[in-house]
Amino acid sequence: DQDEPKLNCPSEQEYRIDGIVDCDLEIDLSDLAPDVEDECPNGAVLEYELELPDGNEIQDTLVSSSVISFPIGETSIDWIYTDRAGNSVTCQSLILIKDTVPPSIASCPSDYVRTTDLNACSELINFPLLPLDNLGCGVLPEQKYTVQPGNYFGIAPNVQMLPVGQYTVTYEISDFSGNTSLCT
Repeated sequence: DQDEPKLNCPSEQEYRIDGIVDCDLEIDLSDLAPDVEDECPNGAVLEYELELPDGNEIQDTLVSSSVISFPIGETSIDWIYTDRAGNSVTCQSLILIKDTVPPSIASCPSDYVRTTDLNACSELINFPLLPLDNLGCGVLPEQKYTVQPGNYFGIAPNVQMLPVGQYTVTYEISDFSGNTSLCT
């Protein structure tokens, strides 16, 4: 067998999960395996090397059922097919697991009025963390805020001195996957 086998890897595969209950997705690698063209496939071996989003790697030989838990993010799969004559060929597939659910804000702060001390020109204002109904796979989302007018901003929880005036505060809450919710 002098002919090199041919592999046809599937293109990028994208799967969506909720990122609340499901923070990873189990997939049988045999469903993702490349198509093989080989004139003598008996005794051939199909191996895979996965590089997970966190940089960890998994290497093994594909068997009839090889279930892998894919975390949120992009995982590359290098497929290595070797026939019994030692002819070898490789190709790569990408698996993208996306969290599609934005953080859910349990309650947005209501309007409130602060009274300054006599002759005071500013007041120390507290910007607390907002309560959330989902944490996006256990990672606390970042809670940024902006205050207009004046272009004040920060990351909650925080305390900031503001001059006397009327302001609109907008929270922007982004989870690990980049899903965003706003609260004004």
